Amino acid sequence: MQATLLPKTICLKIEKLIRQFIWGSNASVSKLSLVNWDSLCQPLKHGGLGLRRIHDFNIALVMKVGFSMLTNTGSLWIKLLRDKYRVFEALPYSIHRQNCTPLWRAIAQYWDVLKSGITWSLGSGTLIHPLHDVWIPALGPLSAYLTQHSVAPPNISFSDLVAANGEWDRDQLLSIFHPDVIPHILGIKCPSLADVNDQLVWRLTPRGNFETKSAYGLLTGNLEAAPNVLWRLIWQAPMPQRLRVFLWIISRNKLMRNHERFRRHVGHSSTCPRCNLEDETIIHVLGDCSAASVIWNRLLPANIANDFYQQDTQVWLLSNLSTSLIHGVYDLPWSLLFISTMWQQWKCRNDFVFNGIMPADAATFARAITWATYYRDSKVHSRTQPSVRVVQDWCRPNSDWVSMNVDAAVAATTSMGAVGGVLRNAFGQWLLGFQRAVGACPTLHAELWAIYNGLQLAWSHCYDMVQIQSDCAEAVRLINASLADGTPGPLIRAINKLRRQNWATKVLWVPRETNRVADMLAKTADPVAFELHVLPSPPPAVLQLLNHDAQAVP
Repeated sequence: MQATLLPKTICLKIEKLIRQFIWGSNASVSKLSLVNWDSLCQPLKHGGLGLRRIHDFNIALVMKVGFSMLTNTGSLWIKLLRDKYRVFEALPYSIHRQNCTPLWRAIAQYWDVLKSGITWSLGSGTLIHPLHDVWIPALGPLSAYLTQHSVAPPNISFSDLVAANGEWDRDQLLSIFHPDVIPHILGIKCPSLADVNDQLVWRLTPRGNFETKSAYGLLTGNLEAAPNVLWRLIWQAPMPQRLRVFLWIISRNKLMRNHERFRRHVGHSSTCPRCNLEDETIIHVLGDCSAASVIWNRLLPANIANDFYQQDTQVWLLSNLSTSLIHGVYDLPWSLLFISTMWQQWKCRNDFVFNGIMPADAATFARAITWATYYRDSKVHSRTQPSVRVVQDWCRPNSDWVSMNVDAAVAATTSMGAVGGVLRNAFGQWLLGFQRAVGACPTLHAELWAIYNGLQLAWSHCYDMVQIQSDCAEAVRLINASLADGTPGPLIRAINKLRRQNWATKVLWVPRETNRVADMLAKTADPVAFELHVLPSPPPAVLQLLNHDAQAVP
């Protein structure tokens, strides 16, 4: 599937076999499909089962080859392909050729989709046009964001946007671009001719590496849709997978009660078979039917009894699954009791319809309580050791080292980031601190900015043995492994270049609980103060946290 596009008829046959497996059908027996194929192929967080359309997944795999052709240019087979089809640009507008292999034809067919997921990672700035190429994924080409009286020359380059000190020239940026664009530019490491060449990266992952999952989401349009809280509650509910699927079918309104059977023309009546009074909707069969409500009335806590019966199935499920209520009589989570009772109600209904058996109310009630109790106890006893919350204190450095704790804070709505850090000796005494706004950038980039600015401050004040402490495990891993490719590459290269100076540095991961001073500094930084603000003394907001850390036992 990665080497060529399969015929659509083959993909459809494979999908048919998958559907038959899911619903229990085969060549001789055909069973009802409760949920349509398009819904099944939605991600779990959007109400599906996370299955994949074969044709779209095939395209995503072919796109992976196309991305490798653009980024792994040193590979022999890619050199052969590019030479054969005379592809010399870094990111060509089109690669369509009259005579080509099936693989090349497949890549060319979806070239525009592939390009929509690609952006540039700024390095030396020599391969990118500041206005026409995409190097800020959230904005696209910056030619759409020029000011009304922009002074941008036609042959503008990044050297025109960099000041003499090697940083962004903000006055020049403001004369060319709309003010809303400036924070996005400042969130990116300024290009340097001493850096490596600019790189093509995948804009849909934090590190810029290609992922088939994100390419599939780009093709199917599932990247932008917001997740539904109900689906998360269902798939994370404390119950066996069978009951999660049962809840999922209920939430899709596809439980095969008489109302649904009649709608599908496989039943002669939509009336409830137990009370013979109302349509057998989901709320009716599991909730307010006289045979079901007698169980609920014995079980419902008084504080939710009045609002328990809902007309909308999803609202009903959401209100009962999201509660943290513990049943006062049975000492069980209400969400677990709710699920257990629904399951027993459905089994009792089916016993009556298919076997002619009407279990006693007391027996159904007892089974619901017993099942929930057994399941709760099985989870408690499966733990080898009880969970204990460990209170962790600040990690002191050795006596001849200083510690620079750094952190970042990024606003969820605007992506505007700020960083903060504190330099202390082994006794927890404040030596220096800093705060700075870093513009609009992803969280990983903001954490790397915090480490970079912390190192810059320590180096400029002639500290020769510095221990950087960050609570971002991914940033620490990338720096220590020197993984400088992809989107965060420019910052990682700048950090490691600074670390190679004539001094000793360590970059360590620490738990978030030990990094509270830096966290507070980042959260209280001025969101529009892009200059590094050095703090010779601690601000009042962190005094209590500083004293707590200083009093911690080494």
